[in-house]
Amino acid sequence: MERIWNYFFYCVWRFLNVTGQIFIVKPIINIMTKIHFFRKNWERGKNFHDHFVYNRVGGIDIGFAFSHLFIATLVIYTCICAYFIAWLNIKIGRNNDYYYFIAILTSAFFTNQLLLYKADKYLTYFKEFDRLYEANRKKIYWHAILFYISVVLFAVICFLLYPATTK
Repeated sequence: MERIWNYFFYCVWRFLNVTGQIFIVKPIINIMTKIHFFRKNWERGKNFHDHFVYNRVGGIDIGFAFSHLFIATLVIYTCICAYFIAWLNIKIGRNNDYYYFIAILTSAFFTNQLLLYKADKYLTYFKEFDRLYEANRKKIYWHAILFYISVVLFAVICFLLYPATTK
């Protein structure tokens, strides 16, 4: 499970790198290179940007990838929890709905914490997945897109079938 979750994390991280490069960085560079000050200080700014965004230990893309996986885990756990609540016929009222929310949030956070960030496990998997990435770049992006689609489809199917379980 740990290797699979780290592989999805790697795919999402690579996908965010590429989409960020296409939709954010290139348009900003096109605008900034027209200004003399930015053209003159290009190398220093580019090195700072690359370290700030693409750093595997604390870069912005790692943070976004972690948040994407956290949201995906949250969606999965919410669907599972909704089915258990319906199956066990538990009534959720105003007094106890916060407890379910907190339980789902903490379980999603600790799942990602244990599978990805504990002792920087993702860094060791990233070295392995870099070799796969060099062999077939487009495959990694498709896996990230399929991961997003499968989580959304899982949520839609669960909540479409959810009324059937409450009868």
